[in-house]
Amino acid sequence: MDANRFDGLARALATGASRRQVLKGLVSLAVGNLLAHVGFRSQANAYVAAGIDQGTGKLLYLPRIMTDACAAASACGERHYCRGQSNCICIRSAEGSIRCGKIPSTCHMPLCTTSDDCAHLGPGYFCDSPNSGCCTDPPASLSRCIPPCGPACPAERVCGEVGCCGEDQFCVDSRCESACPPQRVCGEVCCGDGEICRDGQCADASDCELQAITLEAMRAALDALQSGAASANLSPQGCIQVQQELSNNEVIARSFIIAGQTVSSWTRSGNQWIEKRDEDRDGFFEWQSVTTYGAISGDFQTVETEYDPATQQPVERTTFAPQDDTVHFVIEEADTAGSWQVVEDYQTPRVQAVTLAGDLLPGDAGLSASPAATCEANPCDPDKIKERMEEGVNLALQCLANFGDRGVAIYESSFNTLSRNITIRCAAIPGETEATIEGWENRQGPLTITVDPAKFCGYGEGQRAWLLYHEVLHAALRRGHNPRIDALPLEQRKQLDRVYGCIALCYTNQADPTQCMCAQCLKTRTCDPVCANFKQDCGATCPCPARQGKYYTTCSQCLAECPSGLSCAGYSTCDPVGHTPSCPPVTCP
Repeated sequence: MDANRFDGLARALATGASRRQVLKGLVSLAVGNLLAHVGFRSQANAYVAAGIDQGTGKLLYLPRIMTDACAAASACGERHYCRGQSNCICIRSAEGSIRCGKIPSTCHMPLCTTSDDCAHLGPGYFCDSPNSGCCTDPPASLSRCIPPCGPACPAERVCGEVGCCGEDQFCVDSRCESACPPQRVCGEVCCGDGEICRDGQCADASDCELQAITLEAMRAALDALQSGAASANLSPQGCIQVQQELSNNEVIARSFIIAGQTVSSWTRSGNQWIEKRDEDRDGFFEWQSVTTYGAISGDFQTVETEYDPATQQPVERTTFAPQDDTVHFVIEEADTAGSWQVVEDYQTPRVQAVTLAGDLLPGDAGLSASPAATCEANPCDPDKIKERMEEGVNLALQCLANFGDRGVAIYESSFNTLSRNITIRCAAIPGETEATIEGWENRQGPLTITVDPAKFCGYGEGQRAWLLYHEVLHAALRRGHNPRIDALPLEQRKQLDRVYGCIALCYTNQADPTQCMCAQCLKTRTCDPVCANFKQDCGATCPCPARQGKYYTTCSQCLAECPSGLSCAGYSTCDPVGHTPSCPPVTCP
């Protein structure tokens, strides 16, 4: 560099040049630097204009500050290297600037749209512009994340194609993560794989799954809550808990907690019981029930509202109230304008009966058979029948645990049913009915369950447990059978009724369940992924008037038998049963 030019700038800065003159010099420096970036070079690219020498009036220059030295972007077949490294080239970023990046060793780098999409890979990563290289798989027209060029990475910090992890990071699945990921920070320690943090202690994550609940834990929790405990553990390490609040020795609130998060709760306030459920545990309660009691005992109305988790708008509303010996149900759905449209209006008996004798009952599901002489209903032992009811809930739990948060909701309701005031009777019941339940529709009132000893004791232990769980479901779901559906063949009812659907899904048809049973039990759509692995064929009915809508358990059977006979000639299709209209249509054939 010419010494006179440097000395001139030094004098200008040290001997009292005005602020305006100094600013003018700095602006000239900035402009010169900008011109250099867009291709206008001076002094063989070695210097940039800096200002005016106050002594000589000549233009001053300073040495260019060399960065990545990227004047032109590389393209396939034309590389412009930077930083003096053979694996570092000039690449145009998605934002338009030309940056110095490392040549990827593979074309399968993460795809991106902006450089922000690459930030999780590490400091300095940026997104290139399409066609920056020669990659054809994926297509060259797609942008990829490019690692920055930098000093050599110590072997212990190399992380696949990601690059070099920081000193306080480690490599997991080709990604740099902090020494302890946020979800595993637990007080002063870092929880290991398969662990979660609970109350400052690392705990086994499987403790938060329904499978961790045992029959013994369920019974111990019921006893603890009945004795007035504020909380009770359902899982060994306490990830699943039931908490309650008492006032004057009466329970006024109860919550079902998993990993410290409230999944469901009910609260009594004045003349109302308010229940809420957050089945996907995102903090928004997708289901709410409000029961308002009148001045007369047994006078109440319940309104249950379901909300769309995505829009948080109400989509279905069920209103029911007792009317003499029946319960009146009105089910409404919101149309596209948000107005309520009635889709079901029926009355169902306040005494709900169960008859499983007509079904092809499977075995005892792991519980040994018991001779009728030692059956808990012969002689009648209400405590033992209550234990058999608890076994039924536990057997259902083994099935419901496979359905995630949807199974949690049904189990939680079943558990709360067991904690209610239950009177158990043994008495002969006319007809084929084996057991009945009263009080299922009233969230606050007692329950009365009656079993017919002669019929009840004809089953094995597991079958008796499932028969009682059928009655538990009426109270847990607060649903009575729709008489229109209850008049249909049993196999058809399983596709259309929620209580029958749950028993079929988890017991009578467990070896070969349908999507309709799954959808009914879990109150979802037949095309919900949770039901995807089940049989799509839910049976079909014959449209021929002479067959009076006869139900066939399979579509093929319906197609084979429906058109037979002169009165049904010309019928070549059957009507599928139980599928959700909003799902992709199902035909037979």
